[in-house]
Amino acid sequence: MNPIISPWFIYLLHVCGIAHIITITLFSLATTFAVVAVIGWIVTHADKDNYDDGCLAMWRKFVKRSIPIVLVCALLAIGIPSRKTVIWMVVTKHITTDSVQKAIEAGDSVREVIKQDILELIGAVKKENKK
Repeated sequence: MNPIISPWFIYLLHVCGIAHIITITLFSLATTFAVVAVIGWIVTHADKDNYDDGCLAMWRKFVKRSIPIVLVCALLAIGIPSRKTVIWMVVTKHITTDSVQKAIEAGDSVREVIKQDILELIGAVKKENKK
């Protein structure tokens, strides 16, 4: 007997959710460090009285290294889907006009069966009330 939902799909959902959260966190941290580096570079460059070439070079180096990290983290955060996105992708893969039509047809037959059952119950209740 084949399972309706593959256990690997459940695992994929879990991994995608965790990977998405990690990449968003890394992007946030890398962006924060890049902003700090830019601010440090600006403050060091603006301070004409205590101008230090070594300190300015350190900040410039930090900025140059942080920008590619921010870009890679942003691409990963965009590229790795969230758990909900993976679920939507799988669901939309299985929703076709044929499957919707079959669902409508199945709903009609179920509705007729329920209608008959309700009519039988009403008839049984009326007979009980007459007695």
